[in-house]
Amino acid sequence: MVRESLFISKERLNMKNSIVLVIAIFFCVWMNGGAQSKPVVGKAYDLKSASYLYSEITSIFPHDGKSSKMVTRYTDTDGRTFAERVIHLGNNRTCPDFTLNDFRSGYIEGAKNEADGKVRVYSRKSFNDPVEEKYLVIPKPYVIDGGLNFYIRDNLSALLRGEILCFNFVAPAKLDYYRFRVTRADTQKKIASNEIILKLQPDSFILRALVSPIFITYSLETKELLMYKGLSNINDNAGKSLIVSIDFTENYK
Repeated sequence: MVRESLFISKERLNMKNSIVLVIAIFFCVWMNGGAQSKPVVGKAYDLKSASYLYSEITSIFPHDGKSSKMVTRYTDTDGRTFAERVIHLGNNRTCPDFTLNDFRSGYIEGAKNEADGKVRVYSRKSFNDPVEEKYLVIPKPYVIDGGLNFYIRDNLSALLRGEILCFNFVAPAKLDYYRFRVTRADTQKKIASNEIILKLQPDSFILRALVSPIFITYSLETKELLMYKGLSNINDNAGKSLIVSIDFTENYK
């Protein structure tokens, strides 16, 4: 696993750049029900200007009789699909196999759990680049991609009590994993009594000083994800990660 440096500023900068890529986490939304459940839509807006940027549309389907397949389509302001993520939910929903494919640049990333307990991670930067891969042995607890949503939902009671939960998050883009923490945010008094705002950030106090946290809002009644604010794993036309607010509340009104 990549280690931080307390003394060498260049290494710290490289670590910050890596964490910026890792912390661009997109939460998938769990839908109960049968085949082809009603899609859940998240609308992403620029965090500063509030201008509409894109939507993510998530549906879940039965798959091979043993697991479910969750498909998220990312659509632009004209409704055209420009990226897709497929997650296979098996016995451990916090550590699912997944693949993300950006059709604009050819970027792909993914993770697959192997029979020997290792996790195969892979990524490709563009159509012109080769696929790189690595097999990781990851200390538990660890989380893969949208499995973070389930990890949080399973631990909402502990988070409500003010506990700090630490875990390793798998980062296929860097062929590595990083240690993160999730806590109840200090802004709790500013929201409805049936909601909770959580703060996601690196576990290292040095990296927390370098990287802005992600804020996520959940319903305490239904455990549904309502709002996401922070860095996105979707890039703009210049290849820079967007900073967004993603609103899921319309699905639950």
